[in-house]
Amino acid sequence: MSKEELQLFKEVSKLSLENAEQWAKDAKLLVDASSLKHASVLMQFAFEEIAKFVVCWHVAEGMMPKERENNKLIKEVFSDHKIKNHILLGFMLNLVQGTPLKEGFRTKDYSRAIKFVEKRTLFKNIASYSDWLRQICTHVDIYWKKGKVLTLEAANKSAADNIMNPKIAAERLQGLESTISYMRKILDGGISEQGKNTLREFYKSMPKEAWKTGEIPIEWFEKVSVNEGT
Repeated sequence: MSKEELQLFKEVSKLSLENAEQWAKDAKLLVDASSLKHASVLMQFAFEEIAKFVVCWHVAEGMMPKERENNKLIKEVFSDHKIKNHILLGFMLNLVQGTPLKEGFRTKDYSRAIKFVEKRTLFKNIASYSDWLRQICTHVDIYWKKGKVLTLEAANKSAADNIMNPKIAAERLQGLESTISYMRKILDGGISEQGKNTLREFYKSMPKEAWKTGEIPIEWFEKVSVNEGT
């Protein structure tokens, strides 16, 4: 990857985080106005921009393989909403486990990974979001097989109750703001060169399949967490 391309990743990382910050501010306005379903969508937009920041920052800092043809993550992070959710999940695992920044990977078993996070409870509300919930909160649709209008409430009452709960919405917003603050520190030089080198070595230890598929086995992920004493 050329210096010009690396500079593009550096610029995108900066702008993605700024975009996330603005989505969070807009979401707060909706939370304060009790428009919680729409607020949840803006918070999800913010988290996806954070995921984009995570990948682009790692590439710009030389922590991930830079060749797009060998890195599924880089190729899809700009177009695949689902992979952004997986990157977010990886970051959450890092946050609750205290392990090196594993946010650049998805797991092969998303449901098991979510349960892994929920055991720690810190960001279980964020983990409940998926690409499907993102869509169902955005617009009304028709469920043709059952011949009825498809809303969030009709599709998943439990999810609707979660999203429309003011306390949970406030906690989710607080989690988003804390995440952005953490990322801002990283962008502003919060990780030393020694820390970056530690991360580079960590990534070298990842299974080779991770770079080509964008996934790692959850068993390996859990094993590393246990070995690191978390």
